[in-house]
Amino acid sequence: MSRATRREKAEHELAALEERFRTTLIDGLREASQGYLGIFGDNEFLDQSIYRSAARKELLDLMTEISDMRTGLGFVDPFDLGARYFALCKRSGPNDPGERKRAQTFLEELAACHPERSEA
Repeated sequence: MSRATRREKAEHELAALEERFRTTLIDGLREASQGYLGIFGDNEFLDQSIYRSAARKELLDLMTEISDMRTGLGFVDPFDLGARYFALCKRSGPNDPGERKRAQTFLEELAACHPERSEA
């Protein structure tokens, strides 16, 4: 297999991972906008499974894999959707919106950025 073919294959795998991240994120945001907690990890310090989102764990795992692949391919730009998600995860101060409101706002933001995709 030539170097170009291996790179194309790796880029295809990266695109599939990034799409899986997007799909998982949208599903998790929809749940959060309906009141299910945990997508942004605000209450991870609590020892109750009600505050943990399966989508969050998958997103963390996917982001690690995506970052490793992007680095291996020599990409210097971050994965924008992942970076935006993690920026929202860091917003959990006393005057910041809660998870439900952040999820709804992020879904609206995604829909505005990608109107051709009806799932956002």
